[in-house]
Amino acid sequence: MSFSLITVSCSDDDDDMPTKPVLQLKELGSGHDSPTDKTAYIGSNVHISAEIIADGLIDKIEVTIEQKDGNYTIGKVYTDTKYAGNKNTHFHEHVDIPSDTPIGNYHFCLIVTDKFGQTAKEETTLTIKEHHHAE
Repeated sequence: MSFSLITVSCSDDDDDMPTKPVLQLKELGSGHDSPTDKTAYIGSNVHISAEIIADGLIDKIEVTIEQKDGNYTIGKVYTDTKYAGNKNTHFHEHVDIPSDTPIGNYHFCLIVTDKFGQTAKEETTLTIKEHHHAE
């Protein structure tokens, strides 16, 4: 009687990799009264709200606002424990629009990166306008 043992490995290095993050931009606008107007005003801020699921745990969240017909860029990276290290989170921030920001159309990008280097991205157009004060 002969006995043989055969081992087959179905393992793949990707098996240990969690699913990529999922990002859903819910609100982008001039504030809570107009959360989805995709508009921001010079000297004010832009309201951003998104739902994030990252099985690989959030490493960082990046916001970039780049002028479409120019070189002006606004950027912010969030790495604090408010978001980093979490699996699921509601991202809610207000990014300042400096007073020297040129008016016009901007490319808005929100990127979440997990601890494994995997990313999810949401992109849209953001319009930056001059702030009109009530008289």
